Amino acid sequence: MAAGLDLEMPSSGGVGAAAVHRALEAGTLTEAEVDRAVTRVLELVSRSQAALAPGQTYDEAAHHTLAREAAAASVVLLKNTDATLPLDPAAGGAVAVVGEFARSPRFGGGGSSQVTPTRLDDALSALREQVTGREVRFAPGFTLSDETPADEARALLDEAVAAARDAAVAVVFLGLPDAYESEGYDRDHMHLPPQQVAVLEAVAAVAERVVVVLTNGSVVEVGPWQHHAHALVESWLLGQAGGGAVADVLTVRSTRRGSWPRPCRSASSTTPPSATSPATGRRSATARASSSATAGTTRTRCRWPTPSGTA
Repeated sequence: MAAGLDLEMPSSGGVGAAAVHRALEAGTLTEAEVDRAVTRVLELVSRSQAALAPGQTYDEAAHHTLAREAAAASVVLLKNTDATLPLDPAAGGAVAVVGEFARSPRFGGGGSSQVTPTRLDDALSALREQVTGREVRFAPGFTLSDETPADEARALLDEAVAAARDAAVAVVFLGLPDAYESEGYDRDHMHLPPQQVAVLEAVAAVAERVVVVLTNGSVVEVGPWQHHAHALVESWLLGQAGGGAVADVLTVRSTRRGSWPRPCRSASSTTPPSATSPATGRRSATARASSSATAGTTRTRCRWPTPSGTA
């Protein structure tokens, strides 16, 4: 057996130890490989001890700045027609920001990925700080609950239309609420909440141009509605500094952009079930599925626009 590792664990040890034991018996895993993996964990624990000692501190502001830079570098441009992006902070015309995600950021996933941030940026505040030469309107458009009463949903939609009416550009924040994806269960579709799509359609009917910013940890289908968006930005779950990072990206204050060179699927029917999907006679999208299924109809290795608007 691997030195210092007891693989004869009780059932409470979980399937991981059992899988390791079976792999050792089958010869698909060696004791040396187990030793190497365990040593890495123990070395990490050892290096971490100093930071846990009483009186240790760190520079929260510097960490937040780094988090903002990393978040901006993770954002992916899926679509940009008619030089809609970047937003010119000094151009004429109002900017309408629509979507609850803009002021209530979903910065991380559920389950074991939940963390407590030292501070939390939101995109609405950051855009208002950066787009100082233009009117910035806001409407939440929708709630992040699946149980919004019909009259409240209608009122929120009407408010979004009023904010976007005659705006030079509407930046619409759409995405997956907490209830749609988390560790430990799977989704049986890749759709955005219908309420959000309805808001996008209504806003697109009155705004000159529309930018959609997606907030999601797992895959979403954009094929049915992406024609309403002149620009489409995949922001993922960006952490505590994500709101500022999105504003940096939309106004080209950040010089680093993410890219995703794989083909994107325009519909869930093009994405077969993954190994972890509970697909029993239907196609199912796991909450842990590959992000390559986030939809566009073209490849997503897009160059970001320069401040002048050219790629």
